[in-house]
Amino acid sequence: MATDPPPPPAQESSAHEPAVRPWELELLISLSVTFALLQLPGKVDAVFMGMEPRLDGGMRMLSIIGYQAVKLPLYLMIAAFLLHLSVRAYWVGLIGMEAVFPRGIRWDELKYGPLTKEVQRERVGSLQPMIDRADRLGSIIFSTSFAMVVTSLYALVMAMVAGAVAFAISNLFLGGRHQFTLFNVVLFSLIVPAMLVAMLDRHFGGRLPEGSRARRWLRRGAVLGFYTSGTAATGAVWLILFSNIRRRTISTVLTAVLVGLFGFFIVNDILLRKGAITTDSYAYLPETATSRSMLHSTYENLRPAAGDYEYTPSIHADVVSGPYLKLFIPYPPVRLNAALRERCPGLPVLGGGGLRMPMLGARDITDGEQERVLACWAQVQPVKLNGKPFRPAFRFYTHPRTGLRGVIAYIPTAGMPAGENVLEVAAIQRTAGSTRPPRPPYVIPFWR
Repeated sequence: MATDPPPPPAQESSAHEPAVRPWELELLISLSVTFALLQLPGKVDAVFMGMEPRLDGGMRMLSIIGYQAVKLPLYLMIAAFLLHLSVRAYWVGLIGMEAVFPRGIRWDELKYGPLTKEVQRERVGSLQPMIDRADRLGSIIFSTSFAMVVTSLYALVMAMVAGAVAFAISNLFLGGRHQFTLFNVVLFSLIVPAMLVAMLDRHFGGRLPEGSRARRWLRRGAVLGFYTSGTAATGAVWLILFSNIRRRTISTVLTAVLVGLFGFFIVNDILLRKGAITTDSYAYLPETATSRSMLHSTYENLRPAAGDYEYTPSIHADVVSGPYLKLFIPYPPVRLNAALRERCPGLPVLGGGGLRMPMLGARDITDGEQERVLACWAQVQPVKLNGKPFRPAFRFYTHPRTGLRGVIAYIPTAGMPAGENVLEVAAIQRTAGSTRPPRPPYVIPFWR
């Protein structure tokens, strides 16, 4: 009588295949988040570059702080998730190596000296501890990366709340002034109480008797700090790390990460973007633009789609064939506001400053007031054509592509010589008392 064949032996689960945590899902999440994060720095740059040239004073400083508060955590999170992917890929590779070479490292087959082999055996060890270490490191980085995401969002929300409160106080009671100072005061008032409660609890909490009023108030402060510090959202991850890893190790790693992150931000987003750092071998070309240079930023038809042109006057083309040459001079508030106030005291203010709703508070502006502003602007940035001063007829204008506001003039080309002509627009000079050298004019050669 035939008997059923015995069932195949049950396969033992590998010690390195997690039964509780699906590492495939972890990798998928990390890949998705990394891909999404890589799209954000460029978009943040575009928003900031579109907003910063329009602001002055406290609002401009708030925009710079907001830019740094968003960009720095973005870099940190991208680096963390890329590191997690690298560690997990290394872990998967080690598991594959263990499957292909179950005997691991065959030390007898290595042609090294006895001391080198001894050191390598001590430092490298077998595959199983390496796999376990990579697995643990990947898990720590994965959870810490998401904790950093939530912490960054919390910090951004706190900054937005502080900015909104500072803006409201400034506009309701101070006529729109001191917004940056108020922002710092409000932000510190949100952060310092939790830090103060933690310090008091560390030094005096254990001495306070049960049921005392001081102990109850200190506990209420600790509850408030639990929520205002973001511990409610990310406390589990950070508390596990701080209680299981030596404080000196965490401090060293965090310091190294923050210094490296800030250094990368300074180099990549400030020095490289502004052209302060470059590498080339153009020994016989000037380092900066001169009177014999052409800047593509001064010609509308030569400008790339993406660029930073908030201070640069421009004409519509390098070769002018029509009856008029269009000259656009942008309005950079951070420079022009101070220059106009210094050159023309008592100049009428036609617009406003900061966040506002012009439709609700716009006043009627006379032609005389507009002419005074345009005349003063012409004194601050006089124009020359082929070396001779002249006064274009300016009108207020908003650039259709960049959204920058400024003035535009249509200069007749009749009477201009055929061939090369040179338009010169003075740069906005620094205010009185500045020890820095004067800014050179913008020289725009064109041909007709």
